Amino acid sequence: MKKSQNSVKKPIWQKIQDAPDVALGWNEGDLVMQSEEGIFENETLVGTGAGGKDGRLRFYFIFVPKRGLELSESSRASIGLAAEAVARRFDCVLEETELKSDCILISVLIPFDCAPASFADELLEILAKGKSRTLRYHYYVTNVAKPGKKEIGEYLDYLEKEGVK
Repeated sequence: MKKSQNSVKKPIWQKIQDAPDVALGWNEGDLVMQSEEGIFENETLVGTGAGGKDGRLRFYFIFVPKRGLELSESSRASIGLAAEAVARRFDCVLEETELKSDCILISVLIPFDCAPASFADELLEILAKGKSRTLRYHYYVTNVAKPGKKEIGEYLDYLEKEGVK
């Protein structure tokens, strides 16, 4: 059946809303929506290249220190402890915290009912309480793949180009 040029494709949330008895499930590492009639058309696939585990999707975050600030060992430890506390609060699973010389890379499994920004914003708020902010209030998040040197470099270049403090 050929679609007319005037037909408008329904957004994915509309399809979910219109479908009876929809359930989320895994299919070869991708999250898909299923009903009693089986998997919907390919347009309803909710893909995540980074995968997931135990009903959670994997997200990678990059946090960067304020311009000109080098993180001390105690600051690095505080960031790791705060990330663990925030993960517990939102029923997330903190997989890894990599403290690099120019950024912090965090891998976390986040439940479907929690927005990734909730984790990141809460972490930044906790770290800013009672003292001056050590991290820029800007972060990079993806669930496609773990950021490598290229993606981290591009993000750092973007922050400098835009003058993000």
